[in-house]
Amino acid sequence: MLSGIPPLGVLTPPVIGRAAAVRQKRLQIAVEEPSGVARRGCPVRFAVPIPRGELRDPSRAALFDDEGTRLPLQTKATCFWPEGDVKWLLLEFTASLRPGAQRQYVLEYGTQVPPWDGDDGVTVTGRDGHLRVQAGNLWLSFVRGGAAWVDAIGVGRRLVTAQGLGVLGFLRYSRSSVRAPGRMTEEEEAKLPWEQTQPSDQVFAMKPRVTGLEVVERGPVQVTVRVDGVLAHRDLELPVRLYVRTYATGYIEITHTLTYAGYPSRDHVREYGIELQMASRTDAVATLSGDGKRMEYDAADAPALTQSSYERFAVTVRGREDAVCGARTDGWIDVYGGGLGVTAAVQHAWQNHPVRMSAASYGGRPALRIALFGGAPGGFLDLRYPQEGHTSASYRCGDRLGLVGRDAWGSARGLAKTHRLMLFVREGGASTYPELGPALDRPLLVRCSPAYVASTRAVGTVTPYDADKRLHGVREYVSLLLDYCLFLQSANALYGTVDYGDLPTSPKWTGPEAADAPLSVVMEGAEGWCNGQAIALPFVLHYLMGGHRRYWDFAEHSLRHSMDVDAEHLGAAGWLPGRFSRHDQLHWRRAGGPQHGPARAALCHYWLTGDLRTWDAISALADSLTGYRQPNQVMLDPEAGAAYHLLLLLWETTRDGQYLPPLAAAARAQRELVEAGLSLPDRPTRVPLQGGKPKWRESALGSPSGQLRTGLSGPWLSEGFADALVEYAELTGDQEVVRALVTIGAVGLASGELASRSPYTTSERLLSWLFACTGDRRYRDTLLEHRLKPLLGWDFTGSADAHGAYAPHDFRGRRGGFVGPSGRNSIIAHLTKAAAAPYALTPFAAPRVKSGDEGRRPRGRRSGRARG
Repeated sequence: MLSGIPPLGVLTPPVIGRAAAVRQKRLQIAVEEPSGVARRGCPVRFAVPIPRGELRDPSRAALFDDEGTRLPLQTKATCFWPEGDVKWLLLEFTASLRPGAQRQYVLEYGTQVPPWDGDDGVTVTGRDGHLRVQAGNLWLSFVRGGAAWVDAIGVGRRLVTAQGLGVLGFLRYSRSSVRAPGRMTEEEEAKLPWEQTQPSDQVFAMKPRVTGLEVVERGPVQVTVRVDGVLAHRDLELPVRLYVRTYATGYIEITHTLTYAGYPSRDHVREYGIELQMASRTDAVATLSGDGKRMEYDAADAPALTQSSYERFAVTVRGREDAVCGARTDGWIDVYGGGLGVTAAVQHAWQNHPVRMSAASYGGRPALRIALFGGAPGGFLDLRYPQEGHTSASYRCGDRLGLVGRDAWGSARGLAKTHRLMLFVREGGASTYPELGPALDRPLLVRCSPAYVASTRAVGTVTPYDADKRLHGVREYVSLLLDYCLFLQSANALYGTVDYGDLPTSPKWTGPEAADAPLSVVMEGAEGWCNGQAIALPFVLHYLMGGHRRYWDFAEHSLRHSMDVDAEHLGAAGWLPGRFSRHDQLHWRRAGGPQHGPARAALCHYWLTGDLRTWDAISALADSLTGYRQPNQVMLDPEAGAAYHLLLLLWETTRDGQYLPPLAAAARAQRELVEAGLSLPDRPTRVPLQGGKPKWRESALGSPSGQLRTGLSGPWLSEGFADALVEYAELTGDQEVVRALVTIGAVGLASGELASRSPYTTSERLLSWLFACTGDRRYRDTLLEHRLKPLLGWDFTGSADAHGAYAPHDFRGRRGGFVGPSGRNSIIAHLTKAAAAPYALTPFAAPRVKSGDEGRRPRGRRSGRARG
């Protein structure tokens, strides 16, 4: 037995307690209008946490407005406690608010709350590849095998769009002179002469085809249809997936994802998007909007607004540039004629430039067209491999973006891009269209008291900023750190169809005129840009604990970028689309894995929003982890911690036993390695189990002491293994897991390894849990070193990683400044740590210990929430 490890009997491991099921509980919630525009029957889709044990059936919930009227409510459990109780309850309803107003609601849930039994505002009928969705007078039809994503849209007996022309997909592309790129290795394709990979002037149109239809959500508020299809031409097929959500109030929300399955050296996308063609021949008025100003044109004159960069749009009429130009589109277009109107909006349109919104007339039929990617004539989505003297401009944003580390990249095959659109169809009233652009940019969210969120422990043990007035300064401090990321995005113009939402992590002052230049971002291999395992999580937690709405918005941008772009891809190497990896500006890396993707933050996003695109991305990653979820073995390698943690979270999300990993056995194997003074293997190693115990002699290691690498300096701590064990211990109190964690802590404290740091993950959650479990203040003091020294400008080169990631620099690269080193950054690492340490240091509070004796037990609880 190693010394310094307290016996289990004197420990108080914090376990989340389970309450009895409630009969009828009331929760005050609020919805606030954030954009300064009126909302009329707008969708609200957001979740609230439920304490462990209180609610089993998600349908037993009711929503009341401030006058006591019960409203239609659609619910869904997006996460569960281990016993099957609802952990996160997704609420979906519609709301009308004045600009900037806030409205109060009451949510009731419990065994005696009857499910909604009123009329459904939206219904779906049909089968055998034909579906019809009805929302009041509005209806949509879908046909499998058809050439339109939505076959037709109508109001009552009137067709708004012609049959087969409801929502059309289009894509135009050109080919280079490269032949048979599929027979080349990536290295061979990357070395092709730049001139040979240039697109020709010939432009081809791809044909859309619907290959699958499925109703994935239905209720009194909305119906969601998943539409799968392809855009095809010759030997090239690009997958498309749409989620078409129709609300009872007439809004149609479309989530559109296109996957690039071409070859970067040959297949060059010119433009793609959607089009709606009106059914009747009539004169029509097209309204465009930019910089808050509306512009009306005759639709037959083909007006078009093109956002060509993050700071410029221009309007053309009949192909000639109009006098109107400006900085930023408002993101919407309206076409009205013959008593019918359609308004369409694109979320974050100017940020995802180049985008074009236009109107046209085909044989007297007005049409509305949105190019989700479409800029200047001759432009194309350039995804080629960079070469000396040549850079793929499509993912270089801004003149101030440095580029370093040209030694490794992968194919862009498998890159995805998701856009969110909103349509509103109306009958009568040329000027009655809603402000869809600003409304879609910042949708309505449900907010409940941060104190209530903390009390449920659904996001761990956290403390709301309003719990103590002394925490108000902490909120401002954390806000300052998070705002720095927002500042880097705007200072470096990190916008565009590929780059928007990327999270910069390496600020550096560069260039000959450094004293006068704005703060720039330099990419250093894969390290400069990393939307890693817990990167977006601080933004989410900061918002939930009382931070400003902008932090939630930024987290969403970052996560959506990661799920689309920071992924490994299709190709000869057998990569899976949607698997997370690092992303640098070169563009893809092979070295990615679960620890390099924001899986925990993405799942938290799904719990809060029920976002189906988020679930698709997470599912694709989970499918690659089959080796980690076998009940008769454990896998040990640098990926193991993140893989086991993700599988545990997936089990909580789905209650599907196939995801529950053998964490108790993995904890035992981890403990035995640590007791032998060893780290995890460098490569995936299968260790068979017998009675829950590792059979080392039947593994590739032969015995725990048969490892190639000795010492505790490996990824056993830095790659998230302890995070998975801590989360499991909080849920179950499993004694094997608790013993493993305490052993890891004691050995790591004695060896000094708990003070080691990683640019991706952190030991702070483990340190925090150990302090709560043992009361040993040495864990708290080590945690303080993790937190405070980078902020005070102290140099950690003696204990940093080999790259000196924690030697701090100021904005101009001088030592001893505020925050942020050269190359990689302690800002993002610090934020990751702040999210990962729930028990120690505000706003993630610790249990109070009265005396200073090391090893004394903290007073109090085995279950329930931590005291601040």
